[in-house]
Amino acid sequence: MNYPLRIVTSSIPIIIGVCGILYSVYRLFIIKISRGWPYTPGKIVTSHIETYYHGERCIERAVIEYEYEVEGKLFRGSKISSGMDFGISSSAPSLSPAEYVVKKYGRGDEVRVFYNPNRPKSSFLEKGGYIGLAMSIIFSVVSISFGIIWYKYS
Repeated sequence: MNYPLRIVTSSIPIIIGVCGILYSVYRLFIIKISRGWPYTPGKIVTSHIETYYHGERCIERAVIEYEYEVEGKLFRGSKISSGMDFGISSSAPSLSPAEYVVKKYGRGDEVRVFYNPNRPKSSFLEKGGYIGLAMSIIFSVVSISFGIIWYKYS
């Protein structure tokens, strides 16, 4: 393989991996600062599964929206986790990730909403998200390694 093409083809997975690590560090920062966020009562106002197709593949996504009040102002949020949430659940193996989330957060359910005291419109329902964060870091390291190996041996 000629040198310029080798540089380009090996650079793409390295760039993707570096971007993934940078995003993971940003999400870790969000997880850390959100540990001290207060919470307020909220209510699930939307809970359903959205289905769409990507080629022949069917993709399901849980759509969860909740309302909450901070200092007399009503806010609406849709973020479930402070980390990276891939909908992984070992406690409900018979349900798809989207079904699990919709079952966990049904319409009309009362929930605790964690919010940023400096910017109350920024909120989520669960602290954590470390599994998704770990998966992102692993994917990024594999991507960078692949790029380096591709450059070295192509």
